[in-house]
Amino acid sequence: MRRSQEGVRWGWLTLTTLVWFGWFVGVSVAWPRYAFLALVIAALSAAKLFHDLTAGYHIPIPALGEKIRSGKWDTPLATRIALMALLLILILRPLQGRLTDVNSDKGRMPHQMAAYIINHLPQGVQIETYEPEVCFLSGYSCHMPPSEVMDASIRYVWYGDVPPSEYYHLQDLDAPYLLIGDFGRLVHAYDPDVVQRDYELETTIGSYELYRAKAH
Repeated sequence: MRRSQEGVRWGWLTLTTLVWFGWFVGVSVAWPRYAFLALVIAALSAAKLFHDLTAGYHIPIPALGEKIRSGKWDTPLATRIALMALLLILILRPLQGRLTDVNSDKGRMPHQMAAYIINHLPQGVQIETYEPEVCFLSGYSCHMPPSEVMDASIRYVWYGDVPPSEYYHLQDLDAPYLLIGDFGRLVHAYDPDVVQRDYELETTIGSYELYRAKAH
């Protein structure tokens, strides 16, 4: 609310967050990644809130020692310590969950599939897939479904429309390799009958299935 340059900056960040969350909750199909920008900006506001409530994350150590020795606590100091403990919990608890996910077998699957591709597929070969993380990790060239397939995917998952495989014809791509993972399977990007007819399974790593085209 302050009429200053800093007030304008925080005002725009607040407005962006509110509008984005309003769109996310009321209009979008609410895939979590669509809220990423608003969550990042909201984290700045949360940090500012705790900064102001704890007087700049400051705990007067001499005063704290005196309170511990005397056993007499005043409300402002106790509140400040409780808020900083809450902030640590808010940061460390989700971080522990993320670290567990990354170090789990599921978290290593993209790296394992990328390593298999590097070690077993010819250099320069193109892979048809809807799993960009493996393309990034392997460094191999990938052909991804175009943007209209994403639109069809959203309508299929959220509104029960026809699957994207009705629009996106794998048989017309002549791709030497095909990689299907969680996302491609969720949105039904590739017709299972066409996959079975034109491809044979090369390997399976977790939820990833790598296929190579059958020789004709």
